[in-house]
Amino acid sequence: MLVVLQNVFFHIGTHKTGSTAIQHWLDENSVLLNEFGVDYPEEYRDVKNPNRRHDHRLLPAFLRGQTEEFPENLDLSNLKKSGPGIHTAIYSSENFWHVSSAGQLAMLRAAIGVAKPHVVAVIRNPADHLVSLWKEMLKSGLDLSLIEFVRGFCELRFDAGSFYGYESRLDLWGAYFGNASTIDYSRLQRDGVALLSAFLDSVSLGHLRGRGNQSRSYANKSMSDIQALCLLYANQLTANPESRVLNIVTGKQIGRAHV
Repeated sequence: MLVVLQNVFFHIGTHKTGSTAIQHWLDENSVLLNEFGVDYPEEYRDVKNPNRRHDHRLLPAFLRGQTEEFPENLDLSNLKKSGPGIHTAIYSSENFWHVSSAGQLAMLRAAIGVAKPHVVAVIRNPADHLVSLWKEMLKSGLDLSLIEFVRGFCELRFDAGSFYGYESRLDLWGAYFGNASTIDYSRLQRDGVALLSAFLDSVSLGHLRGRGNQSRSYANKSMSDIQALCLLYANQLTANPESRVLNIVTGKQIGRAHV
């Protein structure tokens, strides 16, 4: 059966903002979603990989030319595997955040045809993000202090398309998909239930709050002393990352810490 979609939601990250928990909930509650006309497609998910099967990571990889697995004429305007009554699809991957060229976004917009596009972005205070990312790297065997990690990350990431340039990145997506719905992860205080509720509201599924299998809990615990140290190097990033990052990472100018 061919299902022509009316709405397509793209959950574009960002990284370290509970994306995996959201994706697990969407996958584990696919039957419930279908009852309300929503599908979380298996296409563009690495379903053979148990650690990645919930994430549409193959779609942004294709858009960025990192895989040739899919046909050149991308078509997301219909679903071939869904049952009757489906009118909405949700695609989720934090790697969408790296889709940042006009050509890639134009291709994605054209792929959904007449369906109405929606973008949802969960953003996080850069200091919180850096701490979380550093802890993840430590678990993988990284042998760097937090200061060394922050400096290295900034040197790699802070260019014209800054990772933390939230406003400019969302403006670019907005040019093709309309204004994005944003969720401030830092204000949710690592509450998985609150995050899921905010996400469901953003994709017009607020009526499903508290239903279905609940999202997994977060593995990391807060580390306030480390976060305080990180803030010394990241406190100004939210205001103007491109112009201030050099002073921050060299330690020449450390302003008053704030979030």
